[in-house]
Formats: sequence, structure tokens, C-alpha cells
Amino acid sequence: MNLDVHGGAYRCLLRLRENAGNPVMSDQEFSANYLSDNCVQIDPAMSSTQVIREMAVALGLAADIQISEEYQHILENYRAGRAVLVRLKSDSFSLHSYGESDFRVTVLSEMDEERLVVWCPMRNGSWEQLAPIDRSTWEATKAIGITLFEAKEEQGLLAEEFVNSR
Repeated sequence: MNLDVHGGAYRCLLRLRENAGNPVMSDQEFSANYLSDNCVQIDPAMSSTQVIREMAVALGLAADIQISEEYQHILENYRAGRAVLVRLKSDSFSLHSYGESDFRVTVLSEMDEERLVVWCPMRNGSWEQLAPIDRSTWEATKAIGITLFEAKEEQGLLAEEFVNSR
């Protein structure tokens, strides 16, 4: 599998892993350890929140995740120092999607009451900081935040509950 083309969320999770002080993991090491028949099975786009949860747990980044469409809730989690991924609809931001997915997973790097900034993995293996996204765009495009929780905490709507509520 070409992870530059089909591994957007994988790249985001590895970025969070590196941000937490872990050593860089090569594509080969990741594939051998996490994409084998005995490990977490991922879809090509890896934009499924349940798959993101499974991979975050497998990588030791989280005990669970919380999913929210509420900007204010994501802002509170960001201010509490939690790692947050943001799933954006590709066509809303002129982004090329990965694989069959209409979504791109990005890493939240800045957020305040009015706007947020995300880093987005590109198909060539590089990263690009997207132009600031204002709160009204977040709400209009139905972006979601995926907060990683290191330990079992009171998390509200968990991944399975979010999927089942759709």
C-alpha cells in the first residue's frame, strides 16, 4: 500500500506520536507492525472514526477517542492539552481526498474562539498548513473533531455511539 496516497490519517497519527516524543516510524516499520494480517485492519482512506480509534490505541496514543461536531467542545479539549484530529470534507477545502474517501484527516495545530489551523498530510509525503478555517466554515461543512484521550475519562459521545447516531 502506498501510504502517501492512501494513508492520510495514518500520517496524522504518526505525527501526533512524534509530537509526543516518540521516534519517527518508517513506512516499512508501520506496515510490518500495523498492516499485517494479525494487526489493525484499516480502510485505504483511514477516515473511519472507528478505525482511527483502533489505530490510535494500537500506537499507544489513546485509550479511546471522543467525536464531536461542536466547535466549542473541540476548543475545550484543545485548551485542555488533548491531541485533536479534524476530519474535513475534501471538496469544501479544495483538497484531494485519499482513496475512495470524501474526507481528509488533519492535525489541529491552533484553535481559538473564531478560527482553527490544521496541518494536512499531502500525497507527496509532505505536510502543508492550511489557511485558517473560521468557525462558521467549520459549522457549514460539518467538520468533526476527534479528540484522543490517554486514559479512560468521561468522554461523552464515543466513536461507536457517534457512528450509530448517524
